[in-house]
Amino acid sequence: MFRLRSKVFPTSSSPVVRWVSRSGSWGVNDCTLEMLFVSDSSRGVGVGKRLLEYGIERLGVRKLTVNEQNPLARGFYEHMGFEVYDRSDVDEQGMPFPLLYMRLRKKF
Repeated sequence: MFRLRSKVFPTSSSPVVRWVSRSGSWGVNDCTLEMLFVSDSSRGVGVGKRLLEYGIERLGVRKLTVNEQNPLARGFYEHMGFEVYDRSDVDEQGMPFPLLYMRLRKKF
């Protein structure tokens, strides 16, 4: 059984939600999935899917950013209903790691 226990940090007009466990971690801020990591040992059993569904349904997640060099993550997000709407040649720190900006296109 998987249970989501989140900690809410009301630091802005929208809460920042963070979750960390041995299965992985995630963070949501202002309807944007800031990070989603699932441990190797927990992949393929629905942890990422359940976290993302929870974020969409309960926290209003509509956008996310993914490293273009991570095709597995991009495929997962596309499977979950997200589409690329923009691209950057560099990451937020100006490093040469291309980013894809994705938004929710449909309800799964």
